[in-house]
Amino acid sequence: MAERWTPDRTDRRCYPGPGLDLPVLFGDLDTNMHVNNVMMGRFFEESRVDTHFRAGVPHLLHALGMHNLIARVAIDYVREARYRKPLHVRLRVASIGTTSATYEQAAWQDEECVALAEVVAVCRSADGAAAWPDEARAALERLADPTRRHHAAEAETPGPPPVPK
Repeated sequence: MAERWTPDRTDRRCYPGPGLDLPVLFGDLDTNMHVNNVMMGRFFEESRVDTHFRAGVPHLLHALGMHNLIARVAIDYVREARYRKPLHVRLRVASIGTTSATYEQAAWQDEECVALAEVVAVCRSADGAAAWPDEARAALERLADPTRRHHAAEAETPGPPPVPK
């Protein structure tokens, strides 16, 4: 059977660190003793907020009278997440538009990816949707897939000059 997700979506190395380790508590479980779907959304939310604060995005936006809000969240449940195994959750920025950004998140237990999320965040001012300020855009760009940055840098490095004939 073909994989539903591209390999980079479930590869921890494709997400900037450090990520966030979160305990799975008994109250996070459903009647089957798996992490409840709603709780998985909260784990992703906690990681997203933590990553935003570490990157300084809220401070940069609030200093300009702006904020961001979440316009869309989609979660794919890859494997069952279990009790008493901490979740390691990471976020990367997949794309940045004029007023919105798409985040990709993944959660692992041990070395197995158990869930993926795609989130659309929108930058707002008091007047409605607003363009990301340069400083916030730069902070978000630093949260891109570190392996893509590496490959992009290699692609931009000029090769040797052509050999004359």
